Amino acid sequence: MTAVGIVWTIATLWIGFACAWNARRSGRLHCLVDGTLLPALAVVGLLNVVGLLVMSWNIYWAVFGAVLVAGFISEILGKRYYI
Repeated sequence: MTAVGIVWTIATLWIGFACAWNARRSGRLHCLVDGTLLPALAVVGLLNVVGLLVMSWNIYWAVFGAVLVAGFISEILGKRYYI
């Protein structure tokens, strides 16, 4: 499970950095939310992989989904662009 956790953590970090880069380019609010929270979640995943934090990967993916939903809800309820 450690190898899978490493892959999931790297994938979350990759998506988070891509969202952050896209937020700088496009100014979209959901990209800013995802680009901020997904790298933080990747740090949590790394802590889980090395054993400094113990949590289920199901919880990790539930938080991942919640971050995506929060990004889009913030855009639906608020403004579309943060610039």
